[in-house]
Amino acid sequence: MTLTLEPFDEDFFSYGSDSAYPPDRSQALFPAFITLQWTDASLDDKMASVVRHISDTIRDVAIADGQNVQHAAKYMNYAIYGTPLEEMYGGNVERLSKIRASIDPDNVMCLTGGWRF
Repeated sequence: MTLTLEPFDEDFFSYGSDSAYPPDRSQALFPAFITLQWTDASLDDKMASVVRHISDTIRDVAIADGQNVQHAAKYMNYAIYGTPLEEMYGGNVERLSKIRASIDPDNVMCLTGGWRF
């Protein structure tokens, strides 16, 4: 297992205007990703559950330690499949969905993979 932490400067999001991510620029971000490797494809769902459990445990410990991360947005480049859009984009999901519908009414971009709005 590998756990990688990627610290951002606390003023990282003080430049520019509001954007889709992060939905709340008042909190500093400290993206992290957990990497597990296995060779048996029948374990995919089990291993995804293990990664989610490890991630939830780390967040719970940080909260118990007094860190204000309960509503911190997940970094979409590191989020595991199935992560709800609201956990990454917060209150921006409805606006982003409308933008996607107006720009891509035929839903062509969903053919590429990634997060679905």
